[in-house]
Amino acid sequence: MKIYSLLEIMKRPYKCTECDYKASQKVSLQTHTRAIHKGETFPCPEWDFKAKFKTGFIYHINSVHKG
Repeated sequence: MKIYSLLEIMKRPYKCTECDYKASQKVSLQTHTRAIHKGETFPCPEWDFKAKFKTGFIYHINSVHKG
């Protein structure tokens, strides 16, 4: 059991200082921090819609405005 826990920690070495979130890549931690703790969003230029993550914004644009 201890070996498994150590392997899991090694897979996600980047830890958020404000919550229990852990990431395997530094960029994932940075994205998390901007969206969750700093409140940065991606606003739709046409509707009253804001996405926390760029992928959600792109999905919205493609499914609502280009669909």
